[in-house]
Amino acid sequence: MLRAQFTYTASSRPGPFDTTAGWKVTAVSKDESLPDDVIRAAARNVGGFVPPALPELASKADVDALAHCLRLDPLDDAEAPACLSHIVAAGPDYSGRPNLFAHGLVVSPDGLSDGRGPVRPADLWDADLWLRPLGTRAAEESRPDGQLQTVRQRPLDDATVTSFTRAHPNQLGLVLAAVERFVVDQAPLVVVGDRSFASVATWVHLVGRLLLPASAWRLPFSTYERLRDARGAAGWPFAVVGVPAADAAAAAALPGRSFTVLRDDGQPTAAGLGRWALQDGTELAAGPWARLAEAVITSEFLPVVADQVEELAARVRSSTLDRPLWALGAAVLLDEDLAEFLGAAAADVVADHWPAGLDADDLFERLLESVGRHAPAGARAVDRVLRGAQSDSAAPMAQRARLRPLTEALASPAAFERLRHTLPEQLDVAPAARAALDAAIAGALAWVPDAPDPARALLAVASLMDGTAGPDRDAAVALARELLVPRLLDPDLDPGRLAWRPVPAWLWGELVPVLAATSQLEYGRELPGQNLSRATHEWLGPRSLPAGPLDATALRRIGPVEWERAAYRLFVRRADDLTPLERAAAFLATVHSAAVNEGAPIERWANSAAEDAYKRPPLDPATALVLMDVLPPTIPFAYALAAVLQRNPSPTAATRAAVARLGERETVPGTLKRLVERYAGAEPAAGVPATVELRAVPGWVPVAPPAVPGEVLVTAQTQLIPLVVAAQGSAAPRRVAWAPVAEALLRVDVRVLPMERLPRSTWDESMPWGEGWALLDAGQTDPRARTELAAHLLCRGARARLWPRDDWAAGWLTDAGEERHTRWAETVAGRLLATGDPRTDVTALVRVLTELAPRKPLTASPDSRRREDTWREDALTWARRVASVKRPSSKPRT
Repeated sequence: MLRAQFTYTASSRPGPFDTTAGWKVTAVSKDESLPDDVIRAAARNVGGFVPPALPELASKADVDALAHCLRLDPLDDAEAPACLSHIVAAGPDYSGRPNLFAHGLVVSPDGLSDGRGPVRPADLWDADLWLRPLGTRAAEESRPDGQLQTVRQRPLDDATVTSFTRAHPNQLGLVLAAVERFVVDQAPLVVVGDRSFASVATWVHLVGRLLLPASAWRLPFSTYERLRDARGAAGWPFAVVGVPAADAAAAAALPGRSFTVLRDDGQPTAAGLGRWALQDGTELAAGPWARLAEAVITSEFLPVVADQVEELAARVRSSTLDRPLWALGAAVLLDEDLAEFLGAAAADVVADHWPAGLDADDLFERLLESVGRHAPAGARAVDRVLRGAQSDSAAPMAQRARLRPLTEALASPAAFERLRHTLPEQLDVAPAARAALDAAIAGALAWVPDAPDPARALLAVASLMDGTAGPDRDAAVALARELLVPRLLDPDLDPGRLAWRPVPAWLWGELVPVLAATSQLEYGRELPGQNLSRATHEWLGPRSLPAGPLDATALRRIGPVEWERAAYRLFVRRADDLTPLERAAAFLATVHSAAVNEGAPIERWANSAAEDAYKRPPLDPATALVLMDVLPPTIPFAYALAAVLQRNPSPTAATRAAVARLGERETVPGTLKRLVERYAGAEPAAGVPATVELRAVPGWVPVAPPAVPGEVLVTAQTQLIPLVVAAQGSAAPRRVAWAPVAEALLRVDVRVLPMERLPRSTWDESMPWGEGWALLDAGQTDPRARTELAAHLLCRGARARLWPRDDWAAGWLTDAGEERHTRWAETVAGRLLATGDPRTDVTALVRVLTELAPRKPLTASPDSRRREDTWREDALTWARRVASVKRPSSKPRT
């Protein structure tokens, strides 16, 4: 209803709020209860109007043809939330300057009426109620009609709307998309052109017919505004605004993320179906509401939809103002004929924009039923509506509406295949409605074996069950054991491609013991982590992944299924967030795997499994103690523990506890007794010669006296092992940490401690340097193999050419990220060969290997490649001499 009217112009006469000459409110007609501040706030919105210039000796017809402004402004008053103002040029004012005249209507939340029904603001564009005085005296003396309660509108008829959209080709979709964006993101549509004021009125009228009247009175617009720069538009509250062609340049500079600019006399640039390129190159895409609105208008369903919107307005009035877009979808769904054509799009709009707190009456139930019937994913769409409704009283009707599409989909295999995509992944059903759903589930379990994909049908039905004990649960479990378990063991199974639902937790718990008893998992017929297909592992998600701290109790609770899941994460997926419990489970999967251990002696099973499961970080004594407690006593652990002990330079409380547990569970082989006794607390059988000080600490510098030719400094592998272990665990840079190993290897007596070439299966010249050091750090626990591998890597890294295409191992002494290049290799090679005997002047050699920094790299050329090949030959010769490989070799080149 109309709460107040006012006029605003420049006047020398006193006004109701101001007695001085100037711009002011000149007349007011209002309810006594409406505060004056509401009128003052409404009047402030119209003062920025820039009246267009009047021609000399202008007639009233000339004035009427000028651009004029109809604008709707929101007000901060619950009882009078909007003001509709009509602003025109009024000729000169009392001082001779250009004047404007504004006539404003302050309305209640329900808007205005014409006596027959609600009126939307744009319907009053050319209404005869507006005062349009011309001249100083007429402007000062014009007064609003205090008896006005109903208005006479001049709405546009359907023929006029159709003619307008045809005269503005390809603009309809962009306008609707821009309005939808404004409702969501407050980004106005700016229409630019000399007749843009009339176009804005028509566009707003058209949009208003798709909204409830109360919502139309909350969609601010202005048919005429001047725009000097982007800062002037920053405060605009309008959804749609018209700008004259003179301001086109300023409009084109507006950012597309905040404004949609449309030339009134042009066509927007399409960027695809339902997408447009905006003024700055960004894109605008039509949303569900805009697509539905365009379909309604272009299909000539607008009159029918507008009538349905009016009926909705009579039911809900102004109770849905916070979600203005929902009414279009509801109007389509309430008409059966329209719903047959546009029901899916309408249901999507209703589900996205359902207003909270809508009364739960028969309208609510009808719409819910229609959403469930027409939405592509009916039950999910109903759930979205319910989340938007937030009404406890709507729950019973909502449950019935939610169940209708479910029961229809569960009726038969054919219905399921047609509607399975509509079923929700999870369902929360009230107890009162549970009986009806359970009856449908019982019927579905009967036809599941006859479905095109019985496993897929079973998983979908099981996802709707609550898993409580009963005949339906027993039937579902029996079907799962028969239909699902064999499929899960198929190496080519891809549940995602087959559109299988996730297996419910209650059903998976029933299947785990069955799967664990299959020979494929119990005995590990395939490699660990590969007894189920990769796609099956990914489909299972978190199911049966070991979780929690590592202890013997937790490890005993899990079985072959959990072992397989952990092994997949470690060996196949190579996850970097493995927990200690998962790694222990992967160890058990490997130690019980027939595919891994077939043909291997049983005493080596645990050691092999530990090397695979604990590459980095390596197995530690505390974890080894837990593994020994859980591992069957028939599987020896001695060799695995020996490898753990060798990584610890001296006995500790943890190693003593592990050795004690090993003695309790099994007999230690004779070849390991000395090592085990040492870490049990006994003195080692052999010491380190007094002439050598072997240390590995950050910043280490050799302190032994310079060596003399022929002096034997390193004669036993036991002297090298602690250095390798210490270097591996050091936090120092690689060059510093491995310097003691380099020194020791260069000072070895190859006659007493030969270093024969390793088999190609362990290491070869083409192996990338990262793999070589991975073998040294974790893959080799045998002392002899570790020593020989370290020697090969040292010699190769110090002397081999550094061209990456041939030898990635060449720069092993450089830090990660440092640039490797040829000049550095040339210098190192020359200085090493210049010593004559690599075992002479050890301190200088180690300094060369650890301190010489890389320089600017050389440019690759044929000459440099030939020179590098020569140095490579020298390096191999030098490596053979250090490794004492007995084969002919040429004299090294210097």
